[in-house]
Amino acid sequence: GMRAEICVILCGTNEADKNEKQIEKLRATKKLPFCTPTVCAYPFSAGALGILEAHDCGREWMASHYLLPWCRNDFGIVPYWTDFKYGLEEKISEWCPLLDIEVLPRESVKKEYRSPIDAFRHFISQNKYAYVSYNAYYVDEFWERVEDRFPYKHQCIVLGYDDRRGRMLIADFFRGRFKVVEVEYESFLLAYETYDHPNNMPRKEIAQNQTDATYVGELGIREQEYGHEIKLFSLTDAVPEMDYDLMCGLAGDFLEGTDTCIENECLAADGDKISFGRNFLTAIKKYVLETMRENAQVNPKPLYIMRCFDVAMKIRAKMLRIEDADFLEEIDEAYRCSSNLLNVALRYNRTGRCNQAYEAERFDRLTALEVGIVEKLGNILEETA
Repeated sequence: GMRAEICVILCGTNEADKNEKQIEKLRATKKLPFCTPTVCAYPFSAGALGILEAHDCGREWMASHYLLPWCRNDFGIVPYWTDFKYGLEEKISEWCPLLDIEVLPRESVKKEYRSPIDAFRHFISQNKYAYVSYNAYYVDEFWERVEDRFPYKHQCIVLGYDDRRGRMLIADFFRGRFKVVEVEYESFLLAYETYDHPNNMPRKEIAQNQTDATYVGELGIREQEYGHEIKLFSLTDAVPEMDYDLMCGLAGDFLEGTDTCIENECLAADGDKISFGRNFLTAIKKYVLETMRENAQVNPKPLYIMRCFDVAMKIRAKMLRIEDADFLEEIDEAYRCSSNLLNVALRYNRTGRCNQAYEAERFDRLTALEVGIVEKLGNILEETA
């Protein structure tokens, strides 16, 4: 009787304690679903795709986009100088209906929360990913072990926290790879608070005249103004769908070297200073070969963008159920060619050696392949429509 009742009470209490501890543990840590995306170009798009692919709804969106690469003709003047064409970040719901975005000024976060850590914990508890600018100086994983540090504004996705260990989980490019790392709360706070200590500004020395100087100044203002808000991603209830009209339009833009399908006021303002599609291929050939002739280091980013173009094309062909063996072989050859060009550039940066005449021929072959592939894709999409 009495002993059995006491046993029940004690066992029940132990079970309740265990449940409470489990709940407390869940409160203390949370990590939102995220994976290394198939295409890692820059933090914003890589973050968006990493979220979508973690929820198994990214392939349709990736196949519909990633068809129009671009680059600035004034190579490397600003950190963001080559990518695929997307819409404005603030309007992501218009060009990626699978994601909603909420833009919060940092000042409002300062007023509403005791600390940035509390703010990010709250966002994550609501299943919202935070895209934020930070000063990479304070994040060890951003730098090679023998590399000199300096204040550097970059962007990351904040996707989790661990109160027990005092860590924030963020995704960005760390030592050349886009991945998730843990950052101590103290370091994260310093990085968050000092994000606007810029040094990665446009290179003023490239200005040849007053027009150039004005343009460089405008780019500098844009760079300084970027990052004053926190952008919160959350999944919508939209069903993943391929956008055939957009693919047709982007294929046409690629072939014409134009930009007519996706509105983005920032890029539109730069007009003829940007090369799109097939003109992008011509521009990066010129950039790479001229850089090698000057015995300078090649920035591999546009070559990586081109390889991503071919990766996306492989996925697109599979999703469209294309069975034309010649077409699929051309896509495979283009992928091998873009991969080789990227690897040659990386090897050149290490050794300083490269057969430039051979690489020029390889660029020409890649251009012919990509133009032919996009032409065939356009025909297939028109037949599908």
